[in-house]
Amino acid sequence: MTASKGSAPSGAPEQPDDTGSITQEELDELLREEQLDDDELSLDDVFDVLRNQRRRDVLVYLVGPVHNTATLSELAEHVAAKENGIDRSELSSTQRKRVYIGLYQCHLPKMDDLDVVDYDQDRGTVELRNGSNLLSYLPEAEANEERSPAPLSPTPPVLPA
Repeated sequence: MTASKGSAPSGAPEQPDDTGSITQEELDELLREEQLDDDELSLDDVFDVLRNQRRRDVLVYLVGPVHNTATLSELAEHVAAKENGIDRSELSSTQRKRVYIGLYQCHLPKMDDLDVVDYDQDRGTVELRNGSNLLSYLPEAEANEERSPAPLSPTPPVLPA
């Protein structure tokens, strides 16, 4: 039986590796540290968030404010008006309430669980947190003229010169 490269045979003391290569233990530790530091969503979570139009509308809306925050009422009005193709002033209380309940009970808690937004249910506030990697999938976020430019807008990749 032969020992794998980078590990000492069983019972023998480990020798420092002068070749500059990394041991399996060091590689495992680096991978663990990277996973702990990684704030990016998994691809499954990205698709889960983006699969629903209301969640996409919330993200687009939150890109606009200066501090990437909004109230639940503001979000409900925006989404309801968009879904019904009318101005906010024309919304009925039923249209507004239907969207408000969906956001309150389902969509915002899901986005909060994934750390995409910070949703304070008691105060009714929502703040965009880790949504920056989702924005690249939402070209309408850059064209959001209803709100002011956002500090979390995605940055274009840097290409080598």
